[in-house]
Amino acid sequence: PASGMGQPMMGQSMGTAQPMMTQPRMAQPMMTQPRMAQPMISGGAACGGDGGGVIMDGGVIDGGYGGMIDNGYGGNAYSGVVTSGMGYADPAYSSNMLSSGGFTGAQLFNGGGGRARSANWVVGLFALSFARDYEDGVLLSQNPAGGQLFTTDADEGDFGGYGTTLTRRQSNGRGLELRYWALNTDATARLDGDQVNAQLPTLIYLEHGPSARDVLSIYSTAQFHVVDRETDINNFEVNLLNNGGFYQTRRGRSAHFELVGGLRWFQFDERLAFTAVGDTAAFPLATESFTYQSQVNNDLLGFQLGARNELCFTNKLRGFFGVTAGVFNNHIQSQQNFFDANGEGATLTDGPSTGREYNYSDEKNDVAIIGELDAGVTYQVTQRARARFGYRTFGVAGVALAADQIPVDFRRTDRAQRVNSNGSLLLHGGYAGMEFCF
Repeated sequence: PASGMGQPMMGQSMGTAQPMMTQPRMAQPMMTQPRMAQPMISGGAACGGDGGGVIMDGGVIDGGYGGMIDNGYGGNAYSGVVTSGMGYADPAYSSNMLSSGGFTGAQLFNGGGGRARSANWVVGLFALSFARDYEDGVLLSQNPAGGQLFTTDADEGDFGGYGTTLTRRQSNGRGLELRYWALNTDATARLDGDQVNAQLPTLIYLEHGPSARDVLSIYSTAQFHVVDRETDINNFEVNLLNNGGFYQTRRGRSAHFELVGGLRWFQFDERLAFTAVGDTAAFPLATESFTYQSQVNNDLLGFQLGARNELCFTNKLRGFFGVTAGVFNNHIQSQQNFFDANGEGATLTDGPSTGREYNYSDEKNDVAIIGELDAGVTYQVTQRARARFGYRTFGVAGVALAADQIPVDFRRTDRAQRVNSNGSLLLHGGYAGMEFCF
């Protein structure tokens, strides 16, 4: 129609009314996109009953959020998050095809603006409390009342420690993880009684120069004996992650697993000291204290492989399980020596090394194996944070232990110069912490 101002329409002259020309409309067929049949997630009840959803190219449409595509920050085997506070996203990765446009989960995570994410960062902070399975105890001393002192009496109990993780997972299902944890502790045990006696008889073949006495007599005139143990453990890993897949259990619960492979460095240092504390007033030729010390350093470096699995229990609660194992090179250093309160040592008076100070060390490389089992639960606290509670068992075969270096005969210095690396280390305990997604 013409405008209200009486202006001529386009295509007509100022003086002659022309019929209004219209373009014929061609009947166009209605175009529809073919819909691919997608498997349904059984009622959506696996992660809290938030509604059904469908799997799309490794991603997921969360039915609990009205069909919004959970993309760019989707749940995964170790660091799932909640979709905008509405429901727990099924544990799967999003499709690359969907990660660059539209109102995606990544944009939800950014407050509804900005470009879609192609990867997530997850930071974890944890407190650890572990216990150790010790070596077979070596008897060090005994008092007349029958009390005994073993190397294992210096039981460190719970190892306090901490751990942290930094993980980057991409929407294509691949990721990189940096993981560090450390334990450090020490313990002391003491045996009192008149004339406590060392149960290492070949100490008689060692002489303390300043007092001109054999080491066995110094230990036998002591007021008490003490065994000290110090342990320092560090673990660092660089792991590559790969989305293994999404599946359902027989009971219809959603689950997900990922594959793990990477480089691990593990350090285990231990020091064991057996000390006699004497009465210098009663025995003026005895040193105030005299110590036998055995210490070892284990540095393991190698590759590991494993897998992790997560299972939805409720809307916010999940269970997890992981296992890794690998073969490692163990670079070992050991040292054994004696010293008094002033740093003076002891010399051998018998055997092939007569006249030499007893201070021996060794260094070598050996093969070791590390295995780790990890299990527990996670609870979603907010959209971007969840708590993790777990129990971990960690074992190493092929390490040097400080107590294993104590010789049966101190005259056999050839044994002292060859480190014994046939020991094993077993740690087990719980940990708790928080994970934050960015």
